[in-house]
Amino acid sequence: MSIIKSKRFIAALSIMLLCICLGALIAVSTPAAESDFLYGDVDGNGKIDVADVLMLRKYMANYNYDTGASTVTVKAGADANGDGSVNVSDILVMRKYMANYNYDTGSSTVVLGPVPAKKSLSDWKNYTVVYKNDSADTVSRAFVQFNLALEEKYNFIPSVSSDFLMPGESVPEGTNEILVGLTNRPESAVAYEKLKANDYFIGMINNRLVIVGGSDKATAAALDHFVKAFMEPDGLYYPTAGYTYEADYIVDTLTVGGVDISRFVLVRGNGMSANDRNLVNYLCESIADICGVNIEVRLPSASEETYELLLGNTGRSLTSKEIPEGTYSVIQTETKLAIYGNGVNADSFILYYLIVDVLGEIPEGESYDISLENVEEKNFTAPALVTSNLPEAFGDFRGKYDDSVASAEATVARFMLSVEELPDEVSIVEPIL
Repeated sequence: MSIIKSKRFIAALSIMLLCICLGALIAVSTPAAESDFLYGDVDGNGKIDVADVLMLRKYMANYNYDTGASTVTVKAGADANGDGSVNVSDILVMRKYMANYNYDTGSSTVVLGPVPAKKSLSDWKNYTVVYKNDSADTVSRAFVQFNLALEEKYNFIPSVSSDFLMPGESVPEGTNEILVGLTNRPESAVAYEKLKANDYFIGMINNRLVIVGGSDKATAAALDHFVKAFMEPDGLYYPTAGYTYEADYIVDTLTVGGVDISRFVLVRGNGMSANDRNLVNYLCESIADICGVNIEVRLPSASEETYELLLGNTGRSLTSKEIPEGTYSVIQTETKLAIYGNGVNADSFILYYLIVDVLGEIPEGESYDISLENVEEKNFTAPALVTSNLPEAFGDFRGKYDDSVASAEATVARFMLSVEELPDEVSIVEPIL
């Protein structure tokens, strides 16, 4: 989702109320109904950003109460709060949405559209909070904040347990539990299977309150949203009919050679540095943001799968062909896409190429296919491999970051600056059909 990140710019929007008369608080006509739209998408371009707030402001400023129409045309998503009319309250909820947007989780704690009805979980203090045993750091940190919020708001420390089972133990049934993440409880799986990577669900299934995302990042976002939306002064609440947050993706379907990317696993080469593993994580995050698919990463020692994305020297036959030093090659078959190089920092270059020049250029739309045809059109605009070390600016930060996405973003940003110092003339190997 394209979001302008300048807090000053967002804060400046608060003066817009001075430009709107008090009479604008009354209901005005709603744009023509559309069968498929996104609440808050005022201009109908499929995403929500500050441009939508500005357009909604113009709509209101140019609204004629005598004629019941505005000279500015907006889409059905202008009814941001879903109450059936467009007025200043929609601008206010849009501003709150933007002000509470979390760039790490890719979501806002403010819900656009009709506010889901919620019901009190009256005996919530008798519930055990259950988390996934091997939760990632992202979820663990959000889980800690969740429990701290319970203690701070209600002066109550809940019973907490992981979903770990000893050999011979079975999953408990009928227990009152708040399930965080993809636990081994069947209720978690029921909710999870309907989610894309950045989506999340909050709701009761059987007698268990489920809080789960389509990825670790989304689960963290779900916990954050629950704290702000369903922790009332008198106790915990939950959405009566369940609430599913559906993220905005660049494409509905991403394919590789005509095959849905969800069928692929990513096999990374042996001996990748910590920095390059960091970039692999960022690559997977990018794919999730583009199409909502979580890609599993494996080592070459894992059994070979039918559909594989091969990055670096994986030991597979496709990445074993010798190529000249200082070059890289792209090979595609009916079931595999392989990219590997020969030279210093080869893995860094191919990952940079994939992140910036392939994934970074995917246009918005219903579908996109990563194929040799599309790759060739990019004309290998990423820098090819060089046999000398990268500039000192790159060497200074290699290996200094952990495996977090934030670190990967810093890696990519600095890498992009460093390649400006590379020589203009470098050699590449044409794709091998």
